[in-house]
Amino acid sequence: MGFGGATLAMVTAIRNNKKLLSNRKAHRKNYSKLKAAYTEGILQKNYTPQEIHVAKQKIRKQAEKQKQKSRLVLIITIITAPMVFYMIGYLLFQLMKFQ
Repeated sequence: MGFGGATLAMVTAIRNNKKLLSNRKAHRKNYSKLKAAYTEGILQKNYTPQEIHVAKQKIRKQAEKQKQKSRLVLIITIITAPMVFYMIGYLLFQLMKFQ
């Protein structure tokens, strides 16, 4: 009877899986009801091609402005970072010089 523990574990796993299966089936039924109730309240608006074009242009302008801001921040960082490091190094060198 050396395999008794393994058999018991297998039987326990099968029982637990059966319990979970009934819970999943109940959840699926509730999910389909909830999904149907959610989709009933949605109003769908049809947009004209001109409205879509205007919206796309607006989004593109916003994206371009964001790119410009990012580039500006990058340029400022590239310029100021070496200056800051130089100043810190210079101050540390001056402090060490006095000691």
